[in-house]
Amino acid sequence: ALPIFNETNRHITDSIRYAQTIQEAVLPTNEKMSAVLKEHFVIFKPKDIVSGDFYWFSHIDDKAFLAVVDCTGHGVPGAFMSMVGNDLLDEIVNLERVNDPAEILRLLHQGIFRTLKQEEGKNDDGMDVCLCKIDYKASDEADEVLVTFAGAKRPLFYSHKAEIHEAKGNITSIGGNNKKHSIKHFDSHPICLQKNDVIYLSTDGLIDQNNNLREKYGTLRFKELLSKIFMRDMRTQQIILNNEFDLHKSQEPQRDDVTVLGIRL
Repeated sequence: ALPIFNETNRHITDSIRYAQTIQEAVLPTNEKMSAVLKEHFVIFKPKDIVSGDFYWFSHIDDKAFLAVVDCTGHGVPGAFMSMVGNDLLDEIVNLERVNDPAEILRLLHQGIFRTLKQEEGKNDDGMDVCLCKIDYKASDEADEVLVTFAGAKRPLFYSHKAEIHEAKGNITSIGGNNKKHSIKHFDSHPICLQKNDVIYLSTDGLIDQNNNLREKYGTLRFKELLSKIFMRDMRTQQIILNNEFDLHKSQEPQRDDVTVLGIRL
């Protein structure tokens, strides 16, 4: 029976590897992001071959929209959710031209609720989202940039006046499995930043990773690390964050998908 099992296993793995190429094709390209964002880095580490995390980018009339999204689960179920989430964000921002982050999250929630037939209690899958609109022309001041943030269970970290700050999102996630969850409220937070400040969008994969003593990396350490490195160029920051994750994880298995986006304004 073993050769048959191995053959089946190989077919499944081949299918998932092909799914990986589709998922990667849907993610925004470095060229597309670099054309709009001055300096940035992306850390994208799926736990399995395909990921329940994804990042999303759009550029409309001097405004850049960015999201880092953590879907329920990882692997194949998470990857299916990521495709649904990606399509809905494209529809809401690129087609319907909605540009208020809180409203985008509200419509994303409704879209997930509708698409997955959650009013029937079919499932309670959802997603945690960090979403930003960067408006380069909102201020008359040459060196000011208006960033509007909305979060579904995810914060935004950013550097300003030589310190790292954390803007907290709403404590509710996108999606949910019953009628009382069909409508959710999200808040937009306008943050006036300077050119050269850095914003960081992330899922909880890095922060929740445990070491061999079962200690999570944690938000506090993440913020402390950012406060030491935000002045460095983005490529160096990316290398330091990657190294720090590997050092902390050591021989432990990766617990979850990991995504961190850094953008210098």
